[in-house]
Amino acid sequence: MLPKKYRLTKRKDFENVFTNGKFFYNQYVTVKYLKNELDLPRLAFVVSNKISKKAVERNKIKRRLRAIFYSGLKEVRPGFDYVVIVKATIKEIKFAEMRNDLTSLFKAKGFGWLGN
Repeated sequence: MLPKKYRLTKRKDFENVFTNGKFFYNQYVTVKYLKNELDLPRLAFVVSNKISKKAVERNKIKRRLRAIFYSGLKEVRPGFDYVVIVKATIKEIKFAEMRNDLTSLFKAKGFGWLGN
């Protein structure tokens, strides 16, 4: 489980990232990010009802994303707030492929790696 200090939870913080942040993306996720005043990364995951009407499926996707980020938390570039917005195509891939895709996306954009 992702420790509380690494979670982005306040509405004000979300709005700040969405209005002032920059983004990068691939075919499965869009990542909005914004510099924060902390020396650690904070993360949030958004899986909308458009992805699936079933809460079970949405929560499964969020659990997988949390696990991926938790395994590589020390390598994720600190000092940023990240909001990971999931696209519908993520339902079509397996966990290992999801991990590899996020790893390569974060490496390519210079934000570090997420897990082994």
